[in-house]
Amino acid sequence: MKTIIETSVYLIIMSLICLISLDFISLNQKITNINGIIQYTEDYIEIYGIAEKDSSGNTLYVDGHPCLSESVIETVSDNLNSKGINISFNHADSTENYAYVNYTITYPLNLSLINYQGQHSYSGLARYSIY
Repeated sequence: MKTIIETSVYLIIMSLICLISLDFISLNQKITNINGIIQYTEDYIEIYGIAEKDSSGNTLYVDGHPCLSESVIETVSDNLNSKGINISFNHADSTENYAYVNYTITYPLNLSLINYQGQHSYSGLARYSIY
């Protein structure tokens, strides 16, 4: 009788370890997907990002820095919002040919087994062409 109870306890413990491991594997997969999205976002801004121009073709400035094109901001925001991820932009600095923008991506992470839900954020820097 003792061995049956002992074996049952070991089985329950092993089952819990497996469930927790599966939960962490799914969390790791979510984080890996988010990292891919972050890299895509930064690359998209660098490739397609240009400074916003007024009707006469002059570059628009905010706080002494060129503005990132509204169409790029809208495209990136819509793409991330459809995945449940929020992004915000802050103009950082500029050089003769490039401007830099700080971005903060906020995304949810959760572990269902232990009922953990949290909002995490990532801040990065992307550059775009002024011309």
